[in-house]
Amino acid sequence: MITEKDLECEMEELRLEIKDNAERIDKLCNLLKRNNEKLRTLKGMTNQTPCNHRTPPKYNVEYLDDKMVIVNGIQYQRVEEQKPQTLFDALLDDFDWEERETICRIVRGWLIDHTVIETEDAERVTFTIHKEQLQTPK
Repeated sequence: MITEKDLECEMEELRLEIKDNAERIDKLCNLLKRNNEKLRTLKGMTNQTPCNHRTPPKYNVEYLDDKMVIVNGIQYQRVEEQKPQTLFDALLDDFDWEERETICRIVRGWLIDHTVIETEDAERVTFTIHKEQLQTPK
């Protein structure tokens, strides 16, 4: 049997839960409002000046082309990352095609069998080689 006291307790719990949820909703609304204001500010900044040409006022910048810039009288040139030379390419002058292919296969197998692979991703494999493994006979 449910008493009037039980109903009052349940109603008070529901009021507290509603009040707590209302406070959470208010906090979320305030957070969304602040984020929207920040987003409008960022969009306004982006529309004013292109990002790649925006510099602090204390710098004197002159763009010569897409690879060369002068900042406060000092010339800077963009350096392209060079693709690392392959072992196959390193053997180019001294060996013919089949010899290079064989040497590369031997070295690749040796690296896998006798070294420790530290990291590996789609573009790189990092090996640890003991110094004694690099020594050549005298």
